[in-house]
Amino acid sequence: MTGSTVPGRELPELAELIDWSRAHGSPAGYFASLYTHVGRALEQALARGQFAHPQALTHLNDVFFNRYLTAFRAHRDGRPLTAAWDAAFEATRSRRLCVLQHLMLGMNAHINLDLAVAVAEAIPPDDLSGFRADFDLMNSLLSGLVDAVARDLAIAWPLLDWFNNLFHDENDVIVDFSMRLARQQAWDGALRLATLTGPERDRAVAALDDEATELAAIIARPTWPGNVIALIVRLGERGTVAKITDDLLGG
Repeated sequence: MTGSTVPGRELPELAELIDWSRAHGSPAGYFASLYTHVGRALEQALARGQFAHPQALTHLNDVFFNRYLTAFRAHRDGRPLTAAWDAAFEATRSRRLCVLQHLMLGMNAHINLDLAVAVAEAIPPDDLSGFRADFDLMNSLLSGLVDAVARDLAIAWPLLDWFNNLFHDENDVIVDFSMRLARQQAWDGALRLATLTGPERDRAVAALDDEATELAAIIARPTWPGNVIALIVRLGERGTVAKITDDLLGG
């Protein structure tokens, strides 16, 4: 990978993934589109000097993004990839999942697996305690994108706009709690990985992958009443895969 991965709108790697998704009618482009919002938020926060350790944060973001980029290209090229990402990309072959499910599958693999591994790889163990505030700020920026994503999804499914307005506060509580839980698990996972090496570390990463893959199965195949809600949302979505991708991108 070349260049900065604290992207603006024209990050070449993301543009490549999104173009491939459009050309193949693949919902894989949904999460890639969401990632452009993440990149802009990080870029703006770095420009404002909000991070105490900007170089470490940039390095972490490079490692973090590269795990996603590697997984996407492995899926595209038919090569092996982690089980959590394999579950997310395999779900893109189905037309029964709604947009939100695809986004949640991407967030699950990237936060519940990739983030812990990336932190442990990018930040030296002795620096972890001092980096916690920047880690929390980075994740707060991700949480702050929830409203923007909800507005974009309302383009794909107009009734979602009404639903968001009706349950706005409740949705924020649920999403914020889920993000706090996921980032705390990622941090705990990073602390655990930082103390391990060799086969022991490989087994710990595999365990995180297994946990994320189990959650992916629940997201992709929810039970009652989640399955009915997901079906109603899916049936109400409007536009082609390419159009929804562009709506999420904000184009």
